[in-house]
Order: sequence, then C-alpha cells, then structure tokens
Amino acid sequence: MSTSILAVATTEKVKERIYWLTRPWYVLRPQQVVDRITREWSGGAPDVVHLPWGLDLRVDPSDHIGSTIVRTGVYDLIVSESLLRLTDRGETTIDAGANIGYMTSLLAAASGPSGRVIAIEPHPALLDRLRSNITLWSGGSVTASVMVEAVALSSERGTGQLSIGDDFGRNAGIGSLEHGSTDEADCRTIDVRLERLDMLIADDVHIGVMKVDVEGHEEHLFEGASRLLEAGRVRDIVFEEHHSLPSPVSELLEGYGYTLFALEQRYLRPQLSPAHAGTSAASGSPSYVATKDPARALARFHRVGWKSLGH
Repeated sequence: MSTSILAVATTEKVKERIYWLTRPWYVLRPQQVVDRITREWSGGAPDVVHLPWGLDLRVDPSDHIGSTIVRTGVYDLIVSESLLRLTDRGETTIDAGANIGYMTSLLAAASGPSGRVIAIEPHPALLDRLRSNITLWSGGSVTASVMVEAVALSSERGTGQLSIGDDFGRNAGIGSLEHGSTDEADCRTIDVRLERLDMLIADDVHIGVMKVDVEGHEEHLFEGASRLLEAGRVRDIVFEEHHSLPSPVSELLEGYGYTLFALEQRYLRPQLSPAHAGTSAASGSPSYVATKDPARALARFHRVGWKSLGH
C-alpha cells in the first residue's frame, strides 16, 4: 500500500472514531466508550447488556439490533427517547413488533409497577427470546406487568405468511407480512396467526402509548384497530413511515383526528416538527408521532437532554 493510500485510510479511520466518540450515547455515558474499547481489544462481546433505565437485556451480539445495543447501550435513540417522554406511570402501553423486548423493557420501566405492557410478536424464535428477557426483569417492584401476544397484527383475523429473507440471521428485525419487502428472491415464509388489535383490547381499556414497527404493514395494522382509533382510546402512536407524506398511513391516522409530527434527532434533545405534505423519511428519521393531545406531546419534548441516556 502506498504512503498516500495509507494516509487516506488512516484519516478516514480517525474521522470515524471522532464521529462515534461525539455521539450522545458516548458523551453522556463515558463508560460506554471504555466498554467499547475494551471489547475491541479483547475481541469479546457480552450477551447480557445493562440498559440505561436499569434493566438487563439478553442480546445476540452477531445480530444488527444486538450489536448496536452492545456498542452504544441503546437502539434507535430517537424512538427510545420518545417512548420515555410520552409514557406516564400506571398506563397501559403496546409494543407492536416487540422483537427481543428492547422497547418492551423501556415501556415497562416508564409505566412502572402499576402499569401494563402488551408485547406483540409473531416470530417463534423471537418470542422465545422476548419471553426470556421478560423473566430477567418481570416480577420486580419497579416494572410494569408484561403480557405477550404471539400474533401478527393486521386488518383481518386468520393466518398469514411472515416473509423471512436470508439476512434474518444478521438482522432479526426484517420479518414482514408484506411480501416482496425483502431483497431476497428466494425468501422463505412461516405461517403466523393474524389478529385485529380491536379484538385484543377490552372495550374499557385506554392505551397511553403504542409503538409500531411492523416493516411496512402499518396501514393494515391500523385498519384492524379502527374501533380503538375512532374512539380515541390510543393517545400517542410512535411509528415508522418510509414514504413521503401524505401517505395511506398518515391519511388514515389524520382521518381519526390524530395530529402528526416528524421525529428529528438534535444533539441535545429530540424534536417534534409538524408533519406536512412533502415531509419525507429520506430527509431524516423515518419515525413519526401521531397524537390525540398535541399540546401535551410538544410539552414533553421541550426538555433538553436524553432521559433514555440517564440525562
């Protein structure tokens, strides 16, 4: 390798290190830097991570979600922070697309011992890992009770096919009911039970916060929650939308009287920005907040700092 090529490679490596050292999860949690450097030197990675809100989570360090949590201590900081800011103690919350339980743990900690979390996950392997993680922190005096539903939420009840591509072993968050959503021409499918959210939630239950991450099946999920949404029994929804607005999902939620905000990550805090026609996920985070109480939501995002990082 020539001297010039080596110099460029070294410069890029230094820039990369400077970049990740200046991220909030390292600046506000210096021990995370020490832990990452120690792991890089030793070549090892833990399979149980102590999360910033005090709960342990068993992860797969070879998986995208697990490796991110091991390296940074958090996953999807902007969504994590949103759930913590929007959730009140004692509320019932929903984690739709719970995966291994990272967001479930956050909702359980935020809603506290008098709260309840409904964790919804259809994939059998992920269900086992979700239940295993719940045993690490359930039954304690600081977390909400957690109920697991082994279903996929959709517009109709029945049986559906969850598409699983070859990359699932490296990223367990890509399973989808939307066929063709993966890049794998020969992706396999597994049968899963489909359920309408309306059928899972009793008529007298109100939901404080619902996190939705179902890999493109959001519109069908919300169609299956029409009674809940029409009655205004879900206050805040944090969801992904990879299309520019207006989209079928945004129009559906606005039709039920929700106000939409785009989630943007600033260095010192998250920010809610009005979601209007032309707003595009390509310009930043693909996550949005739909709320029945926009004044409350804006007030919750006014504070500087990151509660999800302990600051």
